[in-house]
Amino acid sequence: MVRAVCGEQTYVEEYVDSVLQSGVTLQFGLAIGRLSSGSGRDVIFSLIPTPKNEGGDVARFEGEPPREIDKKKGIKGKSVTQTLQIDIDWVAEHARQVSKMLVGGIRVLGCFILASESVFKASAPLLWQTSKMVALALDEGSSKAALDDLLLLHFSFGPRRTLCRNCSFESGYGSSSIRPCEWKAAKMFSNLHCISCMYNFDCRVPIYANESSKQQLLDILLSAIAVEARLIESAVVLSDGCLVGEDKALIGDVDHKVDLLLPFESSRDYKNGAVTGLAMLSGSIQACAYGFSRDPWTRVIADLKADIIKSMKSRLEILRDEIDGMLQDQKVTAGGESSLNPLRQTENNAEFRYKLPRRLFFPWLEGVFLCDYLQEGESLQDVSGRIKELLNVDKSLQESEILEYEQDGAVKARSFWDVTAGIADTDEKSKQKVLNTSVVVSKNFVAIGVLSFLVLVLSVLATYFLGIRRILKG
Repeated sequence: MVRAVCGEQTYVEEYVDSVLQSGVTLQFGLAIGRLSSGSGRDVIFSLIPTPKNEGGDVARFEGEPPREIDKKKGIKGKSVTQTLQIDIDWVAEHARQVSKMLVGGIRVLGCFILASESVFKASAPLLWQTSKMVALALDEGSSKAALDDLLLLHFSFGPRRTLCRNCSFESGYGSSSIRPCEWKAAKMFSNLHCISCMYNFDCRVPIYANESSKQQLLDILLSAIAVEARLIESAVVLSDGCLVGEDKALIGDVDHKVDLLLPFESSRDYKNGAVTGLAMLSGSIQACAYGFSRDPWTRVIADLKADIIKSMKSRLEILRDEIDGMLQDQKVTAGGESSLNPLRQTENNAEFRYKLPRRLFFPWLEGVFLCDYLQEGESLQDVSGRIKELLNVDKSLQESEILEYEQDGAVKARSFWDVTAGIADTDEKSKQKVLNTSVVVSKNFVAIGVLSFLVLVLSVLATYFLGIRRILKG
């Protein structure tokens, strides 16, 4: 069956028209949208051109420079002899970064290219390979057996046409790897609504001695998230005080704030072995997902739960990238020597603590909000600049437009002794104070015990002498 796709009239077709009117003859980027539920149409909300890399434009021609464009007849002169070059690695990294900014129900659906018909036909294998690398970047860390299909949109000029194709990655490139899709344009944002909730988490997982030199702490924390994900997926949802079930088929024409009711935590699959410490991941997540009025609740709730899990993983990945970057800078400064990243090793049992990046929300298109993460040491201006670069936003966001809901979260690791003693967060002076206090309390208990014994002896003697006195009087 042919895949059906609908493009948002304002932010897809009219955007391409404006780019062509500016004289641009080549542009490459990402298509952002929502997959259909059932047999409906997939929706493309917006096109996001991939920004320039240090080496220049992400897509460029090698060979003869572009000729003048005739809007009716196409390119004047002979056929195009240029070779298209795409910075595939940078496109894949752009897709990975943008994916972190997307909330539940909205995702990278594929790539787009604005180019002539002849350029597209000559570059089809390269475009398929680029789409595959994007699919791999989006699938990073997933346990799925196969890559998801992606869309490839081609906007041509002379004549102006829009062609949509489906890229399949089951095998190598071939005639069946790129298939045509049915395409139409329409206004889509008016029927989109938001489902949101606040989710508090406190994940804990033991660090085993026999794995401390083999397993990175990041992997241990990801395993804790996997356990938490199973709880989230089995949770039931309350909306307006009522359980969301089969009686609520559609989400309707309003936004909803919901609550997740988690099941009682079942016994975890802990294994026998010496435990050297405990890894902990705690904080809160403001989660949201978007769906159309006639989407079933089951679909939107699945997107909301997926948003929670993805946000937890994204924070760890951002923290890992940040620390790796700092250590690389230290390595260059120190002439090649650098300390180990605690998120990449567990040999050192010393306690450490990092703040998790905090999720922020910002307006995107037509009242829809996307997100970014505020890292330690960053300002809202830094976040605004990153949004402008990665999402091709025309103007910088004002601080008042960026919404903050969450409290600070943290990732921590403690040694086994600190966990069992319960005083890991105190310094040596505080620990000594605790010990001194216990000694004083013990001495007080001894004194009380001695006094109680003396009172008991005196009362026994008094009773004895009173008895003797009564006998003598009698």
